[in-house]
Amino acid sequence: MQPELAAPNWTLTNTPPLWPLEFFTVALNLKMAALIDDCDSGKFGHVWDISSRRRNDDGKVPRRELRVFFRDGLALLQRRPLCQLTYEECLWEFIPATRGLKGTELQKHWCCGPDLIHDLDSSGLIQVERERLAERGPRASRLYSRASIIQFLKNRAIVRDPTLN
Repeated sequence: MQPELAAPNWTLTNTPPLWPLEFFTVALNLKMAALIDDCDSGKFGHVWDISSRRRNDDGKVPRRELRVFFRDGLALLQRRPLCQLTYEECLWEFIPATRGLKGTELQKHWCCGPDLIHDLDSSGLIQVERERLAERGPRASRLYSRASIIQFLKNRAIVRDPTLN
């Protein structure tokens, strides 16, 4: 006799603060073009384009890397109203008030790979606050300044908040 299988206990306590738009193609069963239009029109609330916008070797600009604030994503999935936070308040939720973020933390928060962080670094879109302390291991990741991360995200917001500079 087999023991009864327990139902999984799904929680969203460790979700990244910015969700990739591709998640919603599956979760909402919508096409990417429709989701991009929804982002541009403000339906998703707080959205950022975190792409490096660096041209590929063939001269083409890569696609946009749109990220949706997790509270707005949850509200859409649960068919509730969007959160009423400003962009500043959203940023305070996942950027520490007293320090910058390591590259590995940015990857985790933004659901992206190390190549994107490297491209943002090499193009000067985010500034290094402290170089690596070691060549390998968890301390090998650069620390990026809080101010440059906030400025980058402010510049890349798909604006819904009229108070954003």
